[in-house]
Amino acid sequence: MLLSRVPLRISLSGGGTDSPEFVKDRGGLVITAAINQYVYVAVNDTPLGDPGWTLKYSQHEHAEVIEDIEHPLIRTAISFYDVPERTEVACLADIPGGTGLGSSGAFTVALCQAFSEYVGHHLPQRTLAAHAAEIELDILRRGGGKQDHFACALGDLQVLEFHRDGAVSSRQLYISQDTFHKLEDNLHLYFTGISRDADKILTTQTTEGLDDILAMGHDVRKYLENDDLTEFGKSLNGHWEAKKLRSPQMSTESVDRCYRVGMSAGAIGGKLCGAGAGGFVLFMTEDPKKLNIAMTMMGYDEVPFKFDTVGACLINTQ
Repeated sequence: MLLSRVPLRISLSGGGTDSPEFVKDRGGLVITAAINQYVYVAVNDTPLGDPGWTLKYSQHEHAEVIEDIEHPLIRTAISFYDVPERTEVACLADIPGGTGLGSSGAFTVALCQAFSEYVGHHLPQRTLAAHAAEIELDILRRGGGKQDHFACALGDLQVLEFHRDGAVSSRQLYISQDTFHKLEDNLHLYFTGISRDADKILTTQTTEGLDDILAMGHDVRKYLENDDLTEFGKSLNGHWEAKKLRSPQMSTESVDRCYRVGMSAGAIGGKLCGAGAGGFVLFMTEDPKKLNIAMTMMGYDEVPFKFDTVGACLINTQ
């Protein structure tokens, strides 16, 4: 059995500037951090089973022809890598989808890694990211950009640049170990209680506000590489204000309430993760205990995390 593990991600700055329309005009830059919350895809052969493919995710499927597979990502990835019949696929995740942590991109990368290894191709992380983006964006025509595929495949803290010709370049964020650990200690994720369909939210979004977000991305890279966590924390607020310009559906009463509670509890800054309308709010604080008490009292669950420095990998199942 092959087991692929791929981390989810948070955007520290520049989120949204990877959108195809904006990239073609200006190029984009996103600073991302992979976290130790994961998506898993296991692939196993079933030589004594029925012909076809057996799939286990939130539902159970068995199909004897690829076209009958209902799950679009699994169906497309099986076809993409020519996965043979009598294959069983099982999918698990630490965090539900639709919560703004790049789960769809991570899941597609995990499918690509598991299937490519299963058919005998050991692909580097960047190739897995490129294949996953091709499956989601080019073949299935889903909305959004490439940041999730590259952030989740590569892991660690990345500076991702999206070029007008469609190329993606990446490098690790150059920060001290002290800044790395302070970010882990002082960044906190709280669930708004709302899951949503990112594709539907993305169709309502414009490029308004993205010029400001792009400029913030460049500034945040400098803040972090110069160990200025206070200015980084404040930048989250500016990012959130600019992000709300992109769509009237970006925020909700529940999201606004979550943000207000965190800021009232002394957070330096905060913003919603992902496409909008729900999911997780990310806060930066110098007093995690005070923040957590206030958020817990108001019914918001925290998901503690550390940074993942490995990215997409295979787990030994022997």
